[in-house]
Amino acid sequence: CDSRSLSIAAASVIRRRKPNISRTIREIGAFTRIFLQFVALTQSIFIQGK
Repeated sequence: CDSRSLSIAAASVIRRRKPNISRTIREIGAFTRIFLQFVALTQSIFIQGK
């Protein structure tokens, strides 16, 4: 689900020609949310591995 939404956001970024501030802010928020989820998942795996 996360990778799919990430690819959709990346495709929309590539497709976009004219800057759209609100859409850019929303995309940045989505990327941040996915990145934080990834970091939390990595940390939990690292802690369990220890």
